[in-house]
Formats: sequence, structure tokens, C-alpha cells
Amino acid sequence: MNTALTKLILHLGCGLALLALPSGIWAQTLKATGLFVVVGGAEIPLEPSVGISQLTKSGLLESQVKTHIRQFLAIPGDKSPVRINSSDTQVFLIRMNLALTQDSSVLSALVPELRLLVRKKGERELVQNDITGTIFSAKNRQLSPKIVVDVARQDDHTLRATPQLPLLPGEYAFNTLEEVADPTPQRFTNPTAGVRYRVYCFGVN
Repeated sequence: MNTALTKLILHLGCGLALLALPSGIWAQTLKATGLFVVVGGAEIPLEPSVGISQLTKSGLLESQVKTHIRQFLAIPGDKSPVRINSSDTQVFLIRMNLALTQDSSVLSALVPELRLLVRKKGERELVQNDITGTIFSAKNRQLSPKIVVDVARQDDHTLRATPQLPLLPGEYAFNTLEEVADPTPQRFTNPTAGVRYRVYCFGVN
């Protein structure tokens, strides 16, 4: 196997290992129980939804020359009903299940990642990897980049997250990495459906 494709597989394997975790490291002791956006002094709940992990790859003939692998969370609906304006003061509150400590050095690790979503017909996608590889090189497109936020302690059970730069119009989601049980009864011991993760969505006009 050529070096470039070997790197591609190793890179994807690392991504799948992270995706397969039942929850983020932070969720082992603390986890978010609700996310809100502050608009005009009011706290508006973000849209709770479930992202289903998906993996697509190029066909057999194409893969002999070029390999395209896409790993993402598929979120139903192409647009969130929760909307804010790009001109609004963008402040988000994260309610936690346990009391927070005073140690501010770890607060940023407790906030679910804020990601830009890709809109598709009937769904939104949080793209973790979009990798194109040839025998010479591999490139991973950042279609759902992580948004940089400042984090502060609001009170004993609440964190405040503020984007360092105003969010541009588009669809967004906080990915908690919390695995959600599939409510559909399974016929077989190894279901083919992807793992489900809890996400909180909103849109910016």
C-alpha cells in the first residue's frame, strides 16, 4: 500500500476512534443538560437534535486512482427553527448537571464544540472529515470548522460561551459528544445504523 493512502487510512482511523467514544472526556464527570442563547435579555433554548454518524467513500473503480472519504453527523432538517441575527450580541449559556469548580483553566474543555454545519436537502451535516487521497497525497477539507469561543463561569451550574468573532449567517451546532440510545428496536446484534450523538442547533440570519 502506498504511503499517502496509508496516512489517509490512519488519519481516518483516528477520527473514527474519537467518534466512537460514547461521550467526550469532559462528560465523564460533567455534562451539559441544556444550551441557550441570550437574545434581548431572554434565554432561548437551542434546538436539541440527534446527529447520526455516517461514512461514505468512493466506489471501487474510482478508489484505484483517487479515494474520497467523508465522515459526518447527519442532522435532520436543513434549517434550525431557532434563529438569531448576525447583529445580535452572541452569548450562549451551557447548563451543567454538576456544580462547577472555581478552576477557570479547565472551563473551555467543558463546553461542547461549536461547529459550522453544511446544509443539504432535508438535513444538515457536521463534517468531521472530508478526505481526498491519491497515491501521492491526501487532503482533508475543513467543511465544518470549529468556532473559537471565550468561556467564563456564569454561576455554579452555568458556563457562558462567547464567539471571539461574530458568527456569520449559516447553520451551527454544539456537539456534546454524548451518545444517545437508538429508540428503534434492533433485529440484529450488530446494527448497521450509525452511532447517535446529542447536538444543539441554531441558525444565524
